[in-house]
Amino acid sequence: MSLSNDESSIPDIEIYSNEFAQQLTDRGIYPNEWSDPDGLVPAPPRNWDALNRMLSRRRASLTESSFSEADFTSFRHIAVNAWCKADIHVDILPIIWGKRDREPPFFLGRGGTFKNIAPFSSDWPLPVVRLDYYNGARQDDIELKVREKLHDKIIPWLGDKDQVPLAPNFFVELGDPSEPTTVCFRKACYAGAVGCRAMQALQSYRRDRTFYDHEAYTITGTYASGMLTLYAHHAIPHVPGVSSCRQSDYIMTQLGAWSMIHDAATFRQGATAFEMLLSGQERGCSN
Repeated sequence: MSLSNDESSIPDIEIYSNEFAQQLTDRGIYPNEWSDPDGLVPAPPRNWDALNRMLSRRRASLTESSFSEADFTSFRHIAVNAWCKADIHVDILPIIWGKRDREPPFFLGRGGTFKNIAPFSSDWPLPVVRLDYYNGARQDDIELKVREKLHDKIIPWLGDKDQVPLAPNFFVELGDPSEPTTVCFRKACYAGAVGCRAMQALQSYRRDRTFYDHEAYTITGTYASGMLTLYAHHAIPHVPGVSSCRQSDYIMTQLGAWSMIHDAATFRQGATAFEMLLSGQERGCSN
């Protein structure tokens, strides 16, 4: 499905279809647990252990006293009765990321269409990226000449760049209760590749060749049907074939999954992992 930039009126379920999933793999954007014809699954990123250690750190603001059984019971009631995506935006995510005033943490952009991002393929472009939440660098974190050179890899859209996170590398996709969970999963897979390519473009700047260290610098999270799942994305060199001349493939690997409506302890584990990874990506974007 090749779509124009004006896709706002098309439901996600029509865009992120089975055909779209095939387009991703055809362009070297591989979902979690994808395997090749021989049944081989890509290796996890080299910093896999470091990322998992980050997941298990304690979150000082989220303890048994600060998020009690009563708090969890209230959250579960809200989550189970969320019948539309707007309910998740307003009532569920703020509790997970610990902002009771309902403001996003850090420099977290919401909504918008990534119209300036270059397609992964010129012969059959993928749909324009539309994302729920994304975190990245501030404009002052990246030199002007770098922004100008890499604009179609790191700047989501042109115009009010001061208000847009650049080189986004942390994404959150929400599952609409009226749609299959595969929709937000495919959006996360696509978003992760966009972020992975942006980080790789920055790392490759002023180098003679494309940079690879097989580490994940991009994280995506999905929340659907009460389940919070976090993924790492990393780039690997593509082995040239008859049908493709692309440089890189993008690998999605699950870091962890938590049923946020199971019990208070599981909620605290998932919410802690979410904040720890978001904080880590925030620090990475500023360096």
